[in-house]
Amino acid sequence: GAMALLFLFSNQLFSQGQSTTQGRDFWLSYGQNAGMGPQANMLQLRIVAIKPTKVTLTYTIDNTTETINVAAGQVYTRMFNAQEAAKIYSNATGKSNKSLHIVSDELISVFAINIYRHTTDATNVLPITNYGKAYRHIAYKAVRVGDGDGYTVIAVENGTTVREGTNVLATLNRGEVYTKYVDGGDISGTLITSDKPIAYFTTNTCVYVPGNIGACDCLFQQQVPV
Repeated sequence: GAMALLFLFSNQLFSQGQSTTQGRDFWLSYGQNAGMGPQANMLQLRIVAIKPTKVTLTYTIDNTTETINVAAGQVYTRMFNAQEAAKIYSNATGKSNKSLHIVSDELISVFAINIYRHTTDATNVLPITNYGKAYRHIAYKAVRVGDGDGYTVIAVENGTTVREGTNVLATLNRGEVYTKYVDGGDISGTLITSDKPIAYFTTNTCVYVPGNIGACDCLFQQQVPV
């Protein structure tokens, strides 16, 4: 009775990709961290597996791949050196290929950490089953000159047109990235839409939270669609 209904309900949620951060297919790009260039050990990837699994990482920019075996119950940590970080660190406004494609045989959970000395943030990375076509930006006001609120989108299908309001920002192919930064701004509430599903990351470079505290952190968070 109740148990069977609960199972059906959870199954239905799962099939719509709304109830879990677990998956087999993920895209990732890291945002600007406090004006720093790509550094060794600044960008980290963590993968948790329930069952033993093979995970393949592919850098879009040069199509190089690596394969990792992750044991059941293990937290696998991948630290990127400066050269690797440069391939996945989208730290300027515009279009690029700075994304990482993560594919697993079994269900995994993926986390990304953006860390530099005193400014750090982390996000769960969502599987493609959670991607959508409309996002509302949520962030905070950047206060230092040269720092800005921003976002990063990744296309998962060729010929994806991305808009901010009615303005076309870019047409992207699979794995391509568009990043925007607004110097000193807070663009919370901005509507970003696309004609095919996209991954959407808040990538604010450095903010004081609250605004009267003089120590800043990057804000790095993958958002769910509207």
